[in-house]
Amino acid sequence: MCSSLRKSFLKVVSRLPISVHGVAFPRIEKKKHLVVMLLAVALVASLTPALVNFTSIIHSTVIGSGGTVDLPFGFGFGSGGTVYLPVGVGVYWDNNCTDSVKEIDWGTIQPGSTVNVTVFVKNEGNRAISLNITAENWSPLETTSYMTFSSNYMGQTINVREILQVTLSLTTSSNIEDITSFSFDISVDINPV
Repeated sequence: MCSSLRKSFLKVVSRLPISVHGVAFPRIEKKKHLVVMLLAVALVASLTPALVNFTSIIHSTVIGSGGTVDLPFGFGFGSGGTVYLPVGVGVYWDNNCTDSVKEIDWGTIQPGSTVNVTVFVKNEGNRAISLNITAENWSPLETTSYMTFSSNYMGQTINVREILQVTLSLTTSSNIEDITSFSFDISVDINPV
């Protein structure tokens, strides 16, 4: 009974074109080729969820920031943004991780100076991570000619539940001109280790 059922199934399948994600394969005349083809399809199907999970691992946190520049006869105002925290990381003002960072106000900056801000990053996920901390979306765009954002984070691994103190720095050129207020986003990209 099983043998005749298998033969009928193979006979029907061998006459049909096989398609995987819109790619049609020729009719398969021999059982051996059908088995190889079915194994290949099963392998691709089993790897697809793993590939989807791998691409969804990388997260990003964006912290808005802003401030003013104390230029002679200048006027400015501070600006900021919203913090969007992905699952797995927290950015806090205190080492007890109770006061989360909503935005960073760099205050009024003197030309030729560096302003430092200390935050605490906590790995709240279930695996070790590393970070990539960068500045983006500068406004006005000309600010990038006069200001440099950096941090003392050097790519070290942050284990699960570990808290790391990070110093963020904003250095302003002594020849900055025509910019009285600014804003930019601090992007914290999270990569699994």
